[in-house]
Amino acid sequence: MKNSCVVIGGGRWGRIIAAKFCMLGFRVSIATNFPIKSLDISRQEIFHLDPIPRLIYIASKSIDHDKDFELVAELGSQVWLEKNFNGMSVTLRDRFLSGNNFLFNQQLFNTSIDRHIDIINKVSDFYITTSVDRKINNFTDLFDWICHDLSLITRIMWLRGVTDSLNIANTVEFSQGIFTIHYEINGVRFMLSLKESGLRCRTVELARIATLFCGRDGVLRRRSGSGVENYFNEESVKNEDLLLGALKVALQSRTDDARSLTRICMELQHTIFPLISKLNYES
Repeated sequence: MKNSCVVIGGGRWGRIIAAKFCMLGFRVSIATNFPIKSLDISRQEIFHLDPIPRLIYIASKSIDHDKDFELVAELGSQVWLEKNFNGMSVTLRDRFLSGNNFLFNQQLFNTSIDRHIDIINKVSDFYITTSVDRKINNFTDLFDWICHDLSLITRIMWLRGVTDSLNIANTVEFSQGIFTIHYEINGVRFMLSLKESGLRCRTVELARIATLFCGRDGVLRRRSGSGVENYFNEESVKNEDLLLGALKVALQSRTDDARSLTRICMELQHTIFPLISKLNYES
């Protein structure tokens, strides 16, 4: 019998996730209010599946994550949550962490950053600039986008050996269309800038030692020279399926490692969410 998985959320992203799990040998059903395929089911039909799914992946809209987790929490399946709980309730977070449940974001399990661990362990200043090719309409959208970068920051801290207690200070500001977050985490400084753009890309500067770039594929690559445009024109850039690779890494990770990544990321989210939710900006 193949491993069974239910993806909650039948939108574009949920179906992409489902397709990747199929590629990894899972029998996948999609729980959605808008069924279009034979294996699509309703959320209530999850409870009638036999056997109980090994894994439930919540890929619905972030505003629905809390109620979708509450729906399946007692089923006994492992739950993977896409990016965040948007409301960041402490009670809900603690309940999630008390089970064998993980956050999933492809940046959280992006091993392309691992290739640079020698530099990561040497520097204490990281500058992350992220451009998104969609309109950021409200703080919910903003939090969703920032959670990609928080996942990357989490992996950097985890690579540096942080697995538990965090000492966090942060500030958030919005000026001239750019959201800027300053983080200091256990003495390591991060500056994250996020802006709307015609491109979807990310630059990660490791102090002044190295600069990493990624495009839509999310895979971080080091390049000598300067300019994002030069990176996109590089003939040497290979097409890597980061999402598929990250799912493989997550499935193969030790439970303690996945739980540590989840705890760190949720703590970063928990400290920043109240600041983002109070921001006033023109959408």
